[in-house]
Amino acid sequence: MLDRGPGVPEALQGQLFRRFVQGGSGGGAAGLGLFYVRMTVERWGGRIRYEDRPGGGAAFHVTLRRA
Repeated sequence: MLDRGPGVPEALQGQLFRRFVQGGSGGGAAGLGLFYVRMTVERWGGRIRYEDRPGGGAAFHVTLRRA
């Protein structure tokens, strides 16, 4: 998944896929979305990672093993 928003602050990147971690102004979210994505991807034998996009934004990469 790619976006062109502000990206993820560097201080938050190492914690991005942990439970209850939130960025930005909150907005009432519990900080579980990316945690559950990571748990699901890992259960399927894969991995997920984040990187900054050149020129701004976020890139999320999911790698799954072949059947």
